[in-house]
Parts: sequence; C-alpha cells; structure tokens
Amino acid sequence: MADRVVIMSRGKIEQIGTPQEIYRTPRTRFVANFLGSSNIFPGQLTRDAGGRAAIATPSGDFVLAGGGWAATPGQAASLIVLDTKMQIHFQPPPDAVNTIEARMIGEEFIGATATIYFETGAGQEIRVQKSHEELADLPLAVGRSFHLSWSPVDGHLVPE
Repeated sequence: MADRVVIMSRGKIEQIGTPQEIYRTPRTRFVANFLGSSNIFPGQLTRDAGGRAAIATPSGDFVLAGGGWAATPGQAASLIVLDTKMQIHFQPPPDAVNTIEARMIGEEFIGATATIYFETGAGQEIRVQKSHEELADLPLAVGRSFHLSWSPVDGHLVPE
C-alpha cells in the first residue's frame, strides 16, 4: 500500500499527499471529481450577514469554516463536501448552519452502506453515504423531499 499518492491530469500534477489527505481534502476540482465521493458546489465567495466567509452557489449560500488559501469576495471557487459528511433530515434541522432541500432520486446499496442520491431545485445532484443503521429511522422514498445539512468545518474550498 502506498504511503504517498500522486494524482495527475494531462501530464500535470494535481495533488501529492497521503491517501487520507487526498480523500479528505482534495486541492482541486479535478481531484474531487476523480475521487467520486465529493459533492461539489461551484460559486462565488461572499460574506453572510454576520460577516462570516460564505459561498453563493446556484443551490444556495453556505457558510465556510476557512478556505485554506487566500481568497477574496467575488472570487470563483467550489465548495467540496464529502458524501459521508452530509446529514439527512426529514424536517429542517433547527440548529444547522448549512442546509439545502433536495428530492430523493435514487439509492444504491453496497455492503453495509447505502448511497442516497438527491437533486436540488437548481438541478444539482447530491450524494450522501450512510450506514444502514444511520438510515433506519428515516422514511426514505424516491420523490420525497428531505433536508441535507453539514457543518462548516466539513466543507472546504478549492479555487476555480
């Protein structure tokens, strides 16, 4: 098993790091797409009403914990959120900072986990991966609307 991985695109190094670093914090949109387990929200950097860093996307505005790179409001960027970090709620969560309403469009079972597919009102597909135990109390059904949420610390930015 390799302790360092190199992800390349068209002869250019996109990222070098441990498998954990690359999976948890892809540095480019290409790497996030290559891994296939990231939800990608393209948009522009902004500030929310409280002055916190945020990103405005077609699917909504989301608060950020920090960018990890120098960014300025108005700059194009993408918010990356791993499918394992998203939470599913039947009712809007009262204490969640980042939430989005989406309609369930499918599910896939792989061993002890399930991947649930959603679509936002803006037409963006979102995937959420959970254990069957975590999903047991949710009334999952294709066509039903749910509220998805994640903590600001579970998302990170990549430049466009």
